[in-house]
Amino acid sequence: MPKKTLGALKSMLNSAVGDGIITRSPAAGVKPLKDDGKKASETYHRALTVEEQTLFVELLRPEWYYELIPLLFCTGMRVGEAAAITWKDVDYINNVIHISSTQSRTEGGKHTVDTPESRTSDRDIPMHSGILSPHAI
Repeated sequence: MPKKTLGALKSMLNSAVGDGIITRSPAAGVKPLKDDGKKASETYHRALTVEEQTLFVELLRPEWYYELIPLLFCTGMRVGEAAAITWKDVDYINNVIHISSTQSRTEGGKHTVDTPESRTSDRDIPMHSGILSPHAI
């Protein structure tokens, strides 16, 4: 897990501890992965189980970004991609989301919307019932 992502996750879980939602952060003691030079396609990634997804979503219910989590789970979309989508990217006729941009943060802390880093990032993601129905997970 990249350092920034782990930091954000730890922050969310520590907030849940502070709010009394959970008694201990499951991310306590987790360290960022070291770069071993391998491509992502050469490494093993385990998807969260439905139970883990449900627990994760429930822990985030009071947070402002709560509604974003099922979209990320159901599409595999990156956070920056989800932050950059607009209504023109959502095609309800063909049930797809067009990914053609990504949001990132500059070193000065400003948010910018740019084209994706790679050609394969510019794509259409199918919308299934899990995305279309509220609170799918």
